[in-house]
Amino acid sequence: MKLDSRRERLLKHTFLDFRQTAEFLEHPLIVERAEGLYYWDVELVSEGPGDLWNIDTNQSMVVASYRSDGYYLTTDDPNLTFSPAEKIKMHISRSILEVGVDDDPDNATQITGQSLSINYEYSSLVQGVQSFIGAESERVVNASPLARHLIPHFVRLTISYTGGAKETEVLPVLEAYVRNLQPDQSLESSDLQKIISDKGATSISNPIDLLAIVHNFDRTTTLARSQDGLTTGRLAAFLPDILTLKRRLA
Repeated sequence: MKLDSRRERLLKHTFLDFRQTAEFLEHPLIVERAEGLYYWDVELVSEGPGDLWNIDTNQSMVVASYRSDGYYLTTDDPNLTFSPAEKIKMHISRSILEVGVDDDPDNATQITGQSLSINYEYSSLVQGVQSFIGAESERVVNASPLARHLIPHFVRLTISYTGGAKETEVLPVLEAYVRNLQPDQSLESSDLQKIISDKGATSISNPIDLLAIVHNFDRTTTLARSQDGLTTGRLAAFLPDILTLKRRLA
């Protein structure tokens, strides 16, 4: 296998510790099943080999001091996030790498000076509630209530099953299940599988990776992941994002 210059540079800062492979074999990275959210190439330099320098399991890593292409959002006041009163800003890089191209500066698309079209969604319900509670005829004297959307958890998942109804028949039912969950309820893998089973499926591939992309009040984005169930918290709500179904003929 011939390595390109980028991979050669990475190998210069790589070592193998065979005592760490046991855990990897229990939970391997299957590239074909990856959703593009779990891994990327990062150049890490270890201070030494062996257990002394190993990172303990279940530790969270925070990325800092980096430059990333794309965009991110900020807000002037987190107390106004997801409300009609929020003043939000979008920060866009000068260039981007489009989907499917190699990670190389020569493949970057320059967007400086270009005309951009931005598509976004908003909650008409929040606007309607704000109009109602802010109306002079409804508002209590000296009160200034503010309507805000719950913290959105955008759900992504892929489920493969055998037999039963077609994907186009099952998908609306799954979307309705996700959308109708209350903030104090969990999104359970068992509930999703029951819906598909009730539609006639004879088998369902497990485990199922449940993902929730969370947009926080400070406009940062985090990822929640589980193979059992996802919870949101008192001020959050699930929204179906990308639900992929793959049906095999019995």
